[in-house]
Amino acid sequence: MPISITVRNQVHADISHYTEDPVGVLTSLREKAPDRSVLASIMPHADTMLNEYQLNLLIDEIDGAPQGSDSEQKVLQDLREACLSALRHRGYLWFSGD
Repeated sequence: MPISITVRNQVHADISHYTEDPVGVLTSLREKAPDRSVLASIMPHADTMLNEYQLNLLIDEIDGAPQGSDSEQKVLQDLREACLSALRHRGYLWFSGD
């Protein structure tokens, strides 16, 4: 199942949504991620919140990720944009699993 991503500001208002992952590419990427990475910490069947510190770590992980398929690259690009948006709004990312 796909994981939806919501950018929220510091007062918990929704800023934007990134949910264009109908085949669960993000779930697949998190399963391939190293065990102690931020990407691996995203729960596919529950909610996960990433704060400013974690967002910066995730951006570093995305930037260092090996080239994957076009769909993987698109999801990672969207995830990076979501991280940057959350940081600009002094907020966080909310991941909602199935």
